[in-house]
Amino acid sequence: MTTRVEFYAVFRDLTGASEIAVPLPEGGTVEMLLADLYKRFPTLAKWDERLVIAADLDYVERVHVIRPGEVISIIPPDE
Repeated sequence: MTTRVEFYAVFRDLTGASEIAVPLPEGGTVEMLLADLYKRFPTLAKWDERLVIAADLDYVERVHVIRPGEVISIIPPDE
C-alpha cells in the first residue's frame, strides 16, 4: 500500500516537499510511517515529541493503523 503524506509549515522546508508517497505494508501504523520518515529526513526526528499527526481530518495517535487511501498530515505544534 502507498500512503500519501502531507507536510505543513516548517516541515515542508525540512523535507523539501509538501507531500510524498510512502510505501507501507497493510496494517502499517503511524509509528512505522514515522520511523521511515525519520530515516529519509533525519532533521524531522528532532521534532518527534512535538509533532501533530492527522489521518484525513482526525488527529491520531502513533498506534493508529493507516487505512488504504488515508492521507497522513504531519503538522508542527502551535507555539
